[in-house]
Amino acid sequence: MQELISLMNYSFMQRALICGIAISFCAALIGVILVLKNYSMIGHGLGEVAFAALSLAMCLGLPELAVSIPIVIIAAIIIMIISQKKGESGDVTIALVASRSFSIWCYYNSFKFTALEQIA
Repeated sequence: MQELISLMNYSFMQRALICGIAISFCAALIGVILVLKNYSMIGHGLGEVAFAALSLAMCLGLPELAVSIPIVIIAAIIIMIISQKKGESGDVTIALVASRSFSIWCYYNSFKFTALEQIA
């Protein structure tokens, strides 16, 4: 316990603790809103979209973050548009977008490995 208290003498540890507490409060507030609006799977769905975007960027030899961040933002906008226009639950549209992106990820990975086998 003494070691933990001595770590708090460092200013970066104090800032990390303050940021951690602030993030936990914000996550609790946002989490309630997401669950009430049926968007509880948004992190999982956008994570799969990010994997597909990273796979695409690696296959095309482009910078990963420059490709994945806009694609994830577009996917989030698509999820919102589909859920608002179709009147479907948020989790249904998240599952739709996540499954599409996962299939794209599988396609690009198989394409990448096939190209590598042909080169070798």
